[in-house]
Amino acid sequence: KRPKTNSEYTIMPFTVDEIKKIIEISPTRVKNLIAVSFYSGMRIGEVIGLKWEDIDFINKTISVSRTITSGIEQSPKTKSSERVIDMITQCENHLLAQRKFTGLGEYVFLNINLKPYNSSSSLAYTWQRILKEANIKYRSIYQLRHSFASNMLSNGENELWVAQMMGHKSSSTTRTKYSKYLKVDRNKKTTFLDTIDTKLAQ
Repeated sequence: KRPKTNSEYTIMPFTVDEIKKIIEISPTRVKNLIAVSFYSGMRIGEVIGLKWEDIDFINKTISVSRTITSGIEQSPKTKSSERVIDMITQCENHLLAQRKFTGLGEYVFLNINLKPYNSSSSLAYTWQRILKEANIKYRSIYQLRHSFASNMLSNGENELWVAQMMGHKSSSTTRTKYSKYLKVDRNKKTTFLDTIDTKLAQ
């Protein structure tokens, strides 16, 4: 197996408005991939490694059991990264749209040559172009994952649930990484995702 690299760096999440704009202007080929990355909190390698057998539309869950890095398919980053996560409505909408786009082959997301992506770097040029067109300051595509966690926590979602979605070993890991986004003074849980038009997936 390829050695796992350290991906720790400054967390610079996108705002809800930025995410909405990114999804709106993304080319059809990558629109659903970007949206699923944000709405699930999965790592990009985990997203491009998804197979249709991992998607359970009946129980609305996604099994995360592999990642793809530099063309190598392997187990996720850590043991806790092997997980079954909830398929929230917005994520489901984009997966259904993707099923219409690529059909029910082996992999969920395919590149322009209708083959699985080799790595997240395969998306680098397209990602840069999207941010430039959207007039949004460049951040790595990996920040989509951070955006999911920070937005969820800042809007009062349960830390344990966010930790499970992210594949963290414990909620303390989530709290440590995203402490500044926690709002302990909220009495009512809200869902920021409702502010984004779910029709973007159609």
